[in-house]
Amino acid sequence: DNSAMEWYWIALISAGGVYLLLGLILFCFPIYKVKDPVRIEAKKDKLIIGTHRGGSWERVENTLPAFRNSKDIGVDLFELDVRLTKDKQVVVHHDQSLIRLTGQDIDVEDTNYEDLPT
Repeated sequence: DNSAMEWYWIALISAGGVYLLLGLILFCFPIYKVKDPVRIEAKKDKLIIGTHRGGSWERVENTLPAFRNSKDIGVDLFELDVRLTKDKQVVVHHDQSLIRLTGQDIDVEDTNYEDLPT
């Protein structure tokens, strides 16, 4: 039914617009000194601030420089992503594929650790 499909697209575009608008508002009027907060929790009158992918706003995501920068700017915690390689080695990487960061369309879980690009 075309009517249902039309409403689907309207809802999808509206939701995306709201998400984009909220992102722009938070970007233009930050309420934190940390540029990439991922989670804020209240714990006994203390605000806990963490960074997403180790602080991917200021450094390459999920890297030691990102984690060190999070520590240097004083965040309480940082989030990171881990995956298992084909030979069951733990690696820090967000996506299933390496294409976004390396340009190579390789899936982490289908590749042995030694065969991953550096």
